[in-house]
Amino acid sequence: MGDRVSDVDWGPFLRTWSAEWIEALEPAEAEVFPEEARAAGWLGFAPATEERIVALEERLGLRLPPSYRSFLAVSDGWRNVGEFIQSLGSTEQVGWFRDLSPQWCKTLIGIEDDAFHRGLYRRVLQISLEGDAAVLFLDPGRIDADGEWTAYFHASWTGDLPRKHADFAALMRNEYRSFHRLRKPDNATSRAIEDQVERARVACLAGAVDEPLAVFEEGSAFGRFRAELMRFQVHALLGNRDEARRAFGTITRGDQDDPAWRALIAGELVPVFGALHRDEPMSALRRSIFERELDELGERFGGEAEAAGEIAGEGSGTEGWRAAIAAARESAVAGDDAAAWRIVSAGLARWRPIGPDHVAPVALLADPVLGPLLTPERGRELLGVPRAGR
Repeated sequence: MGDRVSDVDWGPFLRTWSAEWIEALEPAEAEVFPEEARAAGWLGFAPATEERIVALEERLGLRLPPSYRSFLAVSDGWRNVGEFIQSLGSTEQVGWFRDLSPQWCKTLIGIEDDAFHRGLYRRVLQISLEGDAAVLFLDPGRIDADGEWTAYFHASWTGDLPRKHADFAALMRNEYRSFHRLRKPDNATSRAIEDQVERARVACLAGAVDEPLAVFEEGSAFGRFRAELMRFQVHALLGNRDEARRAFGTITRGDQDDPAWRALIAGELVPVFGALHRDEPMSALRRSIFERELDELGERFGGEAEAAGEIAGEGSGTEGWRAAIAAARESAVAGDDAAAWRIVSAGLARWRPIGPDHVAPVALLADPVLGPLLTPERGRELLGVPRAGR
């Protein structure tokens, strides 16, 4: 199922989600999960008739957005939308947030300084019922050319504003990804995502950039760790610091048992993460704390981490690659940046990855001499050169 209304085919998508969710239930969860849902392999309910949908529209005084309307025609309500929403309401249960959750609505309006979001809370349609201090909205104040309403996920525990999605279909697709990301089920979907990530890895090493990155993004959304590792490397080289930082946060959130992953994280990614903050203004105290945190990460994932300048290029590759890096540094120190970059580019043929998910010499960014030369344009140029490991 795509993320836009024109791509919606609710039946197959919902049947797949139902089967995967029920299969992923822990024994204690299965005991209390509705028996009829488990027996039917279906998280939904009977379809809403056209009369029931029209009655809801008349009650609201608005025509429902197409993707939500077509969803109701397949299932009038739903169980367990991701991990934090336990149910979607039926055509008889949904209503305005201000009416269904008046105290919560009043609290949000009272603490919100932004006029747009105060208005948002007053006008949104609440489509979820039970949730872990979380709720799903549809906004009739933002309707696109297809008649779709902007959709939102909001949870009080995030401390953030509601998370926006293009429409109801995009919201449901995101919650399905969230189910995979948090539960990490082993099923046909997860295996297909892994296959796509592997093909994207090979394409990336062959010199493709944007297409593999799109696959890494989708793999990351589905919780595939390999995709997150490669997503970090590509974003870092393209100069997309915020995306690289987000990927790094996910990568280092827990310990990893795989030795190749640990070596890559400690030897390349930790120094690069430090380099992404090279020009960020920090007090001396904050800089000291940050560098200590980097050292702790290096030790946690790979033992004693070497200095970033030594790691960049020398921890991965052949003697020829190391010689090229040394020569490039000499040129850069002498003030010939163009010659230094030509040497790096020519030496790429001799670079070798340190593990199966190492797709580029990203640690060059951490080199105190060569790192400043690696602009986003040069990063894209580097990624466009076919490299070893395919």
